[in-house]
Amino acid sequence: MKYRIVLEKDYTVEELTGLIDNGGKFIIFQYCISLPLVLTLKRFSPAILIKKDDNINKYRSRYNLLTILFGWWCIPPGIINSIRSLNINKLGGIDITDDIMLNIDGDAINNREVELKVTHQLFCKPTKSDLKSFRIALSRDFDLDYNIRKLIVGLYINTKKGEAPHFTVGIKVSKNLESYIEKIRQSLYTEFYTRTHFEFIDLSENTEINILFEKQGETIVKR
Repeated sequence: MKYRIVLEKDYTVEELTGLIDNGGKFIIFQYCISLPLVLTLKRFSPAILIKKDDNINKYRSRYNLLTILFGWWCIPPGIINSIRSLNINKLGGIDITDDIMLNIDGDAINNREVELKVTHQLFCKPTKSDLKSFRIALSRDFDLDYNIRKLIVGLYINTKKGEAPHFTVGIKVSKNLESYIEKIRQSLYTEFYTRTHFEFIDLSENTEINILFEKQGETIVKR
């Protein structure tokens, strides 16, 4: 996966490292563009270097404006995704500093593009409004179901170019995983738009992606 990066000048890797150590971050903002009555496209900005004392609003306002002007035309998904994009940006966008700095070199700086050959930031936490919807659906139907040992939710952001981020739900159950996936899917569609894509992963497996997901997602149930 490649990210375009926005820098105000040609820094060296050492200078960039110093800025990051001093509180700088590489942030991406989400925006939404809709084709009337057809479909809604969710996209991310380039990774923008925002230094410690910068006003973040001067960077995110452009992408918020794109969403406000062009995001809502496909009803209802355009409205729903526009609100989600604005909420993500309101919370400060998505911080991918660690992944950028793991992969950046002089050529990447000169080309203003970083290829993420090594990555740790695969997920981010849902926005407050989405997290509220998750909690309503999952708590209502599964709070007293002690077969469920763990439920974690997150937004998968390490997608290929042109693909939109999607929700991921991690599940650990004592038995009957497949039946719970379908039950949880149906519960979520009572709170989310029916075209919302959910990916489910089995948290009983001690894989690298599961370990990252538990760190980067939001825990709903843990017993």
